[in-house]
Amino acid sequence: MPQPGPEGIDALAEPMSPAPGLASRGDRLLAVIVDLFVVLAVAIPFGIYNGYFSAAFEGRPIPLAVYAQTVIVGWAWFFLVNGYVLKKYGQTVGKRFLDIRICDFRTAAVPPLWRLLVRILVPALAGLLGLVGGLLSWVDILFIFRKDRRCVHDWIASTRVVRS
Repeated sequence: MPQPGPEGIDALAEPMSPAPGLASRGDRLLAVIVDLFVVLAVAIPFGIYNGYFSAAFEGRPIPLAVYAQTVIVGWAWFFLVNGYVLKKYGQTVGKRFLDIRICDFRTAAVPPLWRLLVRILVPALAGLLGLVGGLLSWVDILFIFRKDRRCVHDWIASTRVVRS
């Protein structure tokens, strides 16, 4: 029977090479909070500049173009700040600060950039699906309480987060 390659489904697979211990749930949460502050440092001033917050605070609908501009600037800033360390080390600023990293589930190497992008963008896109997206986001987050501490986005991208 053919064996799936490293890109295959790893639902029952064990890692092929030992890696440092799994990152703690607390470290992962703190890393996300640090990354959020990095993005908000630019997204909030931009949202004030382009009228996003004034519309929201005045109870007016936020124009799609204004919403899109704010989201695009926030994500562009995220990738500008994190792109190099993400590709080279499997870390964002928050993960680097907390000395944890994203690695391939099977080999413990830094995953290819496309898998890192899938890992990051799948939960972000799910969040755009309203109530269903919110439910999917909670399911994703709650998976961290499993023994392997892998969220749904880790399963999708075949990654895990370990101590550096």
